[in-house]
Amino acid sequence: MVTRLRVLDRDLEKNGHVTYDITSPGSDKLRFKLDRELGHVIVAHALTDIDFRLFRLDVTATDHGVPPR
Repeated sequence: MVTRLRVLDRDLEKNGHVTYDITSPGSDKLRFKLDRELGHVIVAHALTDIDFRLFRLDVTATDHGVPPR
């Protein structure tokens, strides 16, 4: 695991349920997988040929309240 994302939503039950999506443009997002429910970011493919490269991932967290925010 590379990192774990975490947000705090003070709503209860379904309204407090949060999912995550990688919203980055470009190819960096293809090198990683994101567990939408848990927020765990893992490496999708070996990075040995580019170990010292900096990656940027934009992630959106969405709650399931009405309206979603």
